[in-house]
Amino acid sequence: MLAAKFWPSYPTLKKLEKQEKVLTRNGVLEGDRGKKLSSDFGKRRYLSTPKFPVGTFLKLIAKDVPLWKNPSISTRDTAANFEPFKAPQLLIKKVLQAKSLRLQSVLVDSGPNEWGVICKESYITVREMANKPDYIERACLALNNSLIAPYFLTLTTNIGVYITKASVEDLLSVPLPSGPVDLSNIHSIEELDTAAKKYFPLTAADWQLIEDFLEYTLPDALRKTPGIGRNSTRRNSEQNVPEPDLSAYCDAVLRVIKSTYGSAKSISTTIYSESGGEKLPVRMVTIRLNTPSQRAISFETINADGLFDELKKFYNEQLTRKTRATAGGGGLGFQRVAYLVRSDKSGMISLTFIKPDERRYWLRSLAMRDADQIAMLLLKTTIKKIAYHAALPHA
Repeated sequence: MLAAKFWPSYPTLKKLEKQEKVLTRNGVLEGDRGKKLSSDFGKRRYLSTPKFPVGTFLKLIAKDVPLWKNPSISTRDTAANFEPFKAPQLLIKKVLQAKSLRLQSVLVDSGPNEWGVICKESYITVREMANKPDYIERACLALNNSLIAPYFLTLTTNIGVYITKASVEDLLSVPLPSGPVDLSNIHSIEELDTAAKKYFPLTAADWQLIEDFLEYTLPDALRKTPGIGRNSTRRNSEQNVPEPDLSAYCDAVLRVIKSTYGSAKSISTTIYSESGGEKLPVRMVTIRLNTPSQRAISFETINADGLFDELKKFYNEQLTRKTRATAGGGGLGFQRVAYLVRSDKSGMISLTFIKPDERRYWLRSLAMRDADQIAMLLLKTTIKKIAYHAALPHA
């Protein structure tokens, strides 16, 4: 959805290069039997390491990079143009960082020198054709923050599924902010992400999709062992806030349903928690419509031992049951989500969700999808109730 409605309207380095506003080039390809370059290249700075120097963030000082001791390139490197290595310059690392799940790019501070830094083929160099580094600053923000670029590349390439290295074509296609950016007061990745939300004005729902995807889905795809999405939901946060995961889920559900029924509509949610130390393998949440006297999000303890045992039995018999084709132990199995719709004479309509106790089932992004289903179910229930009363004989 985001790729269709959002990305095409923003500039990219690929578009800017066609407009002759920037020059781009892959780094030089090294080789044992290389082509010797002129001695002038021995005066240039050469980044030969596969990673930026430790501690580098947004800016690389050219004079701190060693001189090119042996200026030669592989015979397979057919790019003869070295103009993209001149200032103003941006260097982009091609590989998604495993721990932070983000790309990294740096603006090269070359001082008064015409040349920036020549790099190996682990990087892409971008030169701005104007003297003011406007477009490369936008690219630096987009290709550094841990939100936009990884999400876009995962949607449009195989990154996060098969590989962690992006092609030159893919990186040059990442959307950039539509206007100038200010990087002067940005000193951390958190501040970069905050700036990204300012320069890419997506909706709150869009950002929830992106954040959940990058925090839970993408790490799960890249790792061999289960990620945090399979952890149990938190009953309390570090700040002792009750039910932080389910509360965020309920808040997202409420906002979506209110946008459907109207903000004046009275809607409430109830989160059910265990009373003792034993945790259930399932969590339960009830959404109620037409409840003006109840709080938006309330908490209720499961006190009845019979209900506790029934929920545990329900999980074992229903939510972990495999399909008929896989009952023998092979193939794919799946877990189900159960819900119960109820209404009473007062007009209150409720829907109770029962899901496995894993964070991935209670994400804000899933809440938006569930809320659409809830709205439709509540609408159908309301229509059936109206039709039922209309069919009753009148006195």
